[in-house]
Amino acid sequence: MASLGAPRGRSTVIERVTLLWKRFSPLEERLLAEVRNVLPAAAQPSFDAQVAAISRVQRLAPSWTEICFYRMRRGRADWSGVPLFPCTDEFRLADVRFRIGGQHFKATLTSIGGHIFDFATTPGPKHVSFATWDAEPSVRAMSSSFIASSRMRRGSFICPTTTAYQSLLSARWRRCCGGAPNREMEQTNDARAKMEAALAAHLRR
Repeated sequence: MASLGAPRGRSTVIERVTLLWKRFSPLEERLLAEVRNVLPAAAQPSFDAQVAAISRVQRLAPSWTEICFYRMRRGRADWSGVPLFPCTDEFRLADVRFRIGGQHFKATLTSIGGHIFDFATTPGPKHVSFATWDAEPSVRAMSSSFIASSRMRRGSFICPTTTAYQSLLSARWRRCCGGAPNREMEQTNDARAKMEAALAAHLRR
């Protein structure tokens, strides 16, 4: 029998049950910490506030290839009052490459609407979400220029268009919920929040 302290390559059902009352798995905590370490100092307070505000984590079945972060209020996604990054469109914050049990993984944290939105990880990390990492990861900040400059103002710098945000939510809606959101839902800022909330509600089922 393996000792209790020995690292294991796969998480157990009992460990995953603890996520019913914990916000983050050990994997998610480590990934968020590694991303924070490579962010510019000016971006870290906003990042910390956003992480602290997260109240729901949705992990895409079956293997958690996408782990989405929400701040839920009154049953809907709502980041009002939380410090945001200057760029409010979709961009990648950082890539984290790590190894567990000899298997290599890559996780990319994306920001949408000025706040962190999800980790996209390949291959899916569910089976190693409680496991010990083999070594220190390789972490690369992808878009520090979008989040650190005090000169930035909305609409005054090059950044992916809001169409990218709409397209991303639409694609995830189709993949997770089937069908497609109607055109009206894709045309207003309020609609985007509704799509996020509806997607979160679907993933809770």
